[in-house]
Amino acid sequence: MKRHTSMSHFSGKEQQTLLRLKNKIVKLYKPLMVYLIGCESSSHLSRNCFDNPRNESRWNFSCDLLLILPKGRCLPENASKELMNLSKEYRHIRLLSHSLDFVDEKLQEYSLFFCWIQRRAIVLYVKDDLRVKLPEPVKNMKQYEKQAQNFFTNNPDYNGYEEIRLSPLPKKCIAVEERAELLKENLELTIKLQHVMGRFLSVRGASQRIRREMIRFVKAQRKSAGDEMSGKFDRIFCDYEELLDFFDFAESEILNQYKELL
Repeated sequence: MKRHTSMSHFSGKEQQTLLRLKNKIVKLYKPLMVYLIGCESSSHLSRNCFDNPRNESRWNFSCDLLLILPKGRCLPENASKELMNLSKEYRHIRLLSHSLDFVDEKLQEYSLFFCWIQRRAIVLYVKDDLRVKLPEPVKNMKQYEKQAQNFFTNNPDYNGYEEIRLSPLPKKCIAVEERAELLKENLELTIKLQHVMGRFLSVRGASQRIRREMIRFVKAQRKSAGDEMSGKFDRIFCDYEELLDFFDFAESEILNQYKELL
């Protein structure tokens, strides 16, 4: 399944329709994010020699959207109808809406629906780069492609979508803060880590070598991923750069501190 992150592959009419719809949603309901789950368009042309004009054409558009709303805000019950009344072209508009806290919780629980949306759905609107406040997208979502297809193909109304989880569940990585706490609690492990760092930095130009390898790796990743590079990648890259800057700064200090151990 090819992954698209924009509407560039949509027809011009579809793009214009979604743009108008998104602008109206933002104006009326003030969401934090709007995801396009899916859409469908069709054209109808009829001809009759008794009609005036003889040719009649119609274009219909339907879509499913997920809106992430601020805490305490809900969509009005008639929101879908309100939007459909804006144009005769709108045949059906399905709106799913949840608070940011709810979506965050479901992503941490590895909800199939929300993890798939986060990774594969097109973002029509996002306020203040909200995505950085959500958990990291699950890596290698392709392994769940069959599960997603089976569930949503057989369940077009998304019944129970909030409860289905990824299977198998991804392995949970220990956060940086948790690893730091573990090191604080284990003094022996902390000292050993310091010794290993000292030995690493005792090698002439170690941090420079890592910097060169990292730049090479980043260039290769950007070339292969193109526009589909994760939105958080630049922030992660900056974190690594800060680490390497620390290596450059601390190299002589650590060597002096642990030179007797080396």
